[in-house]
Amino acid sequence: MEDNGMEDNGMEDNGREDNGREDNGREDNGMDETNDLPEAEELEAAAMWRLRKVDAEPTDSASAAAAERLQMLANDLRAHGHTPLLAEYRCICNWLAESDGIEDFNHFAHEYRVGIGTLHAPDSGDAYIRVLISLAKDAFGAP
Repeated sequence: MEDNGMEDNGMEDNGREDNGREDNGREDNGMDETNDLPEAEELEAAAMWRLRKVDAEPTDSASAAAAERLQMLANDLRAHGHTPLLAEYRCICNWLAESDGIEDFNHFAHEYRVGIGTLHAPDSGDAYIRVLISLAKDAFGAP
């Protein structure tokens, strides 16, 4: 059974790394962090977790490939910026936060993210956001 990233991996349940650094360990790229997409940051946190697994076990080619896919998805989200699909996703998340459904959704989203590259293979940032929208709808029981 694969480690689902929930136990002592340096990631909180929302998929963000808790490393005590506000910059998530990234170099300054000249981009104002207030303009960065939290969805991309969550993917990068999962990629960093996968890379730590590779550091611990250099033969872990599954984690290396997963880290590459996670980073590709983060880059794709940034390249396309604020799309109507992303706006829809954020509206659903805002509604979930007001209806106390956000915790369930965060758990589902985290489980999905840690499975990217091994169990799941979204091919674009939009495909990733579509899955998150579906998970969010599942969290509040929408058809």
